[in-house]
Amino acid sequence: MDLRFKSFSDNTEKNIPHIIIAEVKQEKASGNSDFIKAIKKHHIRKSGMSKYCVGMALLNKNIKQNNFKERILKINKLKNVRRIIT
Repeated sequence: MDLRFKSFSDNTEKNIPHIIIAEVKQEKASGNSDFIKAIKKHHIRKSGMSKYCVGMALLNKNIKQNNFKERILKINKLKNVRRIIT
């Protein structure tokens, strides 16, 4: 929650408060955990990303953006989506 990236070299910061990153650690990909069942029930699709790489791309415009463009567009698109899981 409240994902933040900060560059200490020039003190720039990028906040992404509208997403939550959840990681499930398990031996194999299975749908047996309560968390995985809950996100499936609410039609939330899994998606992968490197927080480090996305943060670097957001903070450093000198980095080639093409590899991260799709992920950054998806993050920005999620600003307008509201989901409440009960």
